[in-house]
Amino acid sequence: MSAMVELSLEGLLEGADAQLELSEQASRMSGEAGRILLPSGALGKLPESDEIRSVSEQRAAGAADALDAVRECMDILASALKDTVEDFSNVEALVAEAFDRMRGDS
Repeated sequence: MSAMVELSLEGLLEGADAQLELSEQASRMSGEAGRILLPSGALGKLPESDEIRSVSEQRAAGAADALDAVRECMDILASALKDTVEDFSNVEALVAEAFDRMRGDS
């Protein structure tokens, strides 16, 4: 017994749009994360101030990089969903064309 699969092309396109929205959010957050810096002198004259500031800047940069990776993944997912819609639309058109030829409707 074969299983039947139903696709909602509109649903796939809605999913692609949602992925692009998430991508934009991740992009904005990445820019914000990259700007999270401790002002010079914020930690006073602690002997560890420079080290703490450096670690903080590294973590902010790491967060920005991670959000950039999330953005890239969301863009790839959106593109894949749109490609799926296009591929299924093309297959449907080819199948309809083949049936029309078989019936002599061409």
